[in-house]
Amino acid sequence: MMRQHMMQRILMVSNRLPVTVDTSHAPYTLNRSLGGLATSLGAVGQVYNTVWIGWAGNQKQLTEQQFIDLGLPSNLVPVNIPKYPFHHYYDRVANAVMWPTLHSMKPPIQTRASDWNAVRHVASLFADTIISRLERDDIIWIHDFHQILLTMALRARGVTNKVGFFLHTPFPSPAVFATITNHKQLLTSLTLADLVGFQTKRDETNFIAALKEANLKPSVHMQTGVFPIGIDFDLYANAHKQLSVQTHYEMLRNKFKEQYIVLSISRLDYTKGILKQLESFTKAVLEHNLHHITYRLIVAPSRESRIEYRRLERKIGRLVHTYNRRLERKATQAYISFEYRNHSLDEVSSWYRLADMLLITPSVDGMNLVVKEYIAAHPKPGTVVLSYTAGAAVQLEQAIQVDPHDTSSIADGIWRAYSISTLERKDRWQHMRKNVHAEDIFAWATSFVAALQDAESRHR
Repeated sequence: MMRQHMMQRILMVSNRLPVTVDTSHAPYTLNRSLGGLATSLGAVGQVYNTVWIGWAGNQKQLTEQQFIDLGLPSNLVPVNIPKYPFHHYYDRVANAVMWPTLHSMKPPIQTRASDWNAVRHVASLFADTIISRLERDDIIWIHDFHQILLTMALRARGVTNKVGFFLHTPFPSPAVFATITNHKQLLTSLTLADLVGFQTKRDETNFIAALKEANLKPSVHMQTGVFPIGIDFDLYANAHKQLSVQTHYEMLRNKFKEQYIVLSISRLDYTKGILKQLESFTKAVLEHNLHHITYRLIVAPSRESRIEYRRLERKIGRLVHTYNRRLERKATQAYISFEYRNHSLDEVSSWYRLADMLLITPSVDGMNLVVKEYIAAHPKPGTVVLSYTAGAAVQLEQAIQVDPHDTSSIADGIWRAYSISTLERKDRWQHMRKNVHAEDIFAWATSFVAALQDAESRHR
């Protein structure tokens, strides 16, 4: 079935390419981009005939020849975004308004007309780049909220190719979405797609309700659907076979000998519930007198140009120090091990293999792929404590689900996971691992593309 899709080319469009051009100093360098989306979409390219279009992270404008000289693969097509519209499009609208609103949080700023002019300008740059590469039978697959206006820009230029849009974040209630300036224009653009995909039924329902509240009707060809994204299961399941992973794992095992490891991995973001996690872990240790337990908190840098993110990083550091002193005074032999940096796949895989428990408690999340990576990478039954508000919770019913806004709920979840019987742990683990294996990244892509192709057959 997958081989059949190889004949039809897919133009995948996202804000970022899976590579980053560093133009901070000469000579310029080409590096692999970090992040779950880049890793997931990169796996899709293993199966489908894809051309990936997006920004390459370059702050300076580069010529096509400069990209070629850097060794940019021919199936990756960069979009040059000038510095002025990029600040308004990315820093102000995407990061400071769209991201918090889609996660049902209040944005720290109010947008101006110049911000939305920049968003439309960037959509035009993407549309022009797509058209320069577009062939008659190509499918266009747009990813995430940064380019919600892109479908409108493409249709305005006369593009009739099938367009699919997938939202990787949650979609909030209609009332929350309506707080975004130009929200009707955003919704109108989505109605011009042939297929709009969501992580959960909740998100799809909110979108349809938002259309109704805005008195908007989708085109007769637009379909919606639920397509929960997965991971490259084999990549993580087989990582332990790499010598580099084995070496790092042995180093960690010797260092944390006889310690029960609670692992949390996320990027720096106020939606990830990191502060509540710290408080909840300390609460669980003190209330249940847990000993020889280490909470390994790995946080990847993100959006460091924004002051609220820098403040969050500093606050995490202060709380780690405060809670460690409290645990030390109680002689619990419990410790919070915090590291704020990007970790390689080898390092992450080693931690996945070592950890007895994974603690993932975002306030809300579109999916959360870390939990699926852990389940794939961990060789023996572990336990998962997961927010019921994460998209992954819909599929992983056997995780110990908690209320991310309630420290007592998280602390109780940690205790339940810590004290769970071997039989129950194995049973929960087998169900979760079976789901992650079956509903992997390739099953996700296959189901979305098949639905888009089906929409095409009705359209023509």
